[in-house]
Amino acid sequence: MLRYKVVTLDIHNTLMRVNKSTGQQYSRAARQYGIKLDPQVLDKAFYTALREQRAKHPNYGVHTGMTSSAWWSEVIRRTFMTSGQVDNQTISKIASTLFENFKTPSMWDVFPEVKSTLSALNNEGVCLGVISNCDERLMDVLRSVNLASHFAFILLSVYTGHQKPDAEIFRMAMERLKVQPEECLHVGDNVSQDYEGARAVGMSAVIVDRDGSLETSNPHVDSGHFIRDLSELTLIVKS
Repeated sequence: MLRYKVVTLDIHNTLMRVNKSTGQQYSRAARQYGIKLDPQVLDKAFYTALREQRAKHPNYGVHTGMTSSAWWSEVIRRTFMTSGQVDNQTISKIASTLFENFKTPSMWDVFPEVKSTLSALNNEGVCLGVISNCDERLMDVLRSVNLASHFAFILLSVYTGHQKPDAEIFRMAMERLKVQPEECLHVGDNVSQDYEGARAVGMSAVIVDRDGSLETSNPHVDSGHFIRDLSELTLIVKS
């Protein structure tokens, strides 16, 4: 007997993560054009640029007329300019390279237990879906790492026009399968976007906390709602 008919999942840092680090990938791409920059410097500059771009143009610029390619190009431009590279022509080439690179499996590490857990849930008859604040390249990535076939649907914020924790993107998932909130479990690594967003519409939710840091920094969340990896889901859906 299944406790949940539907399990929806976040992707980034839930099912997979960037191989090594964003700064290292940016540094490697820059070396192709003769630019040598410290990956740690790039990593710090990247997260600052990303935060600023999200504030100025939320959801990859969907509502401000930007393409995701242009959106990311601006993030990359700010990252490299802050890190000491001011040649706009070279930065433009690096940005194009990085945008294409992040479609490929070499840029991503799927966590060890993910494929076996998804297969086990499929075999139990659980319907799996994706709810992700990602751009359209995620479709290519999920296919390239052999995860796409596990999912009945994939909802991306760039296509829906809504980002977690917006209730509408969670409602879209339930409407697709004609299920009630109490029949659904959402899994992610972000307390605000995944846990609180899902629970606000009546879904159950758990937080993937691989190193224990999220439980420590969010004492208001019931400790029973944290899991160390996805393998725990097989028991949760049947309990």
